[in-house]
Amino acid sequence: MTRRDLGSDPDLLAIYDFTTLVAATARSARAHERIVRAAGAPITGAGLLALRAIARHDRITASDVARRLQVDLSTASRHVKALEDLGLVARSSDPADRRVSWLEVTAAGRRILDRARDVALNDFDAALSDWSPTDRARLAELLDRFRQDLLAVEVDDSGWSKRRAATSARM
Repeated sequence: MTRRDLGSDPDLLAIYDFTTLVAATARSARAHERIVRAAGAPITGAGLLALRAIARHDRITASDVARRLQVDLSTASRHVKALEDLGLVARSSDPADRRVSWLEVTAAGRRILDRARDVALNDFDAALSDWSPTDRARLAELLDRFRQDLLAVEVDDSGWSKRRAATSARM
């Protein structure tokens, strides 16, 4: 297939639709507000996004949080301050450069993240409730394979992904 006719592949279109839904849900303020409400968390949906961004790194600055959330520094700082005030995030100074403040999630913050994850897992369980254990396991296996392969894709100088050399077929 050429770059022009990929849109005629129904399998690729279905995968695109699925990943678009996942991405939209991952960025949806409404979805995150529902999750924090269901988790009984004392934060906003935007606060949950900030808490997750901080948790993905051992140490992170407010500027890094802003970059990861694609918001300006003042917005990220407001979210971080609210999380700090609730004891969900701790700030520490960098001994090598006192101008740098590192953020990390506290045990209380991890409990919030665990409850939010449980809400999402419940969503998945409900969506897959009439799937057989075999189908659920197969989906998990294929999604993990897709995740690994997507992370391994190389991009050419023009920004297009390169097709990988054929490897032995996996089942």
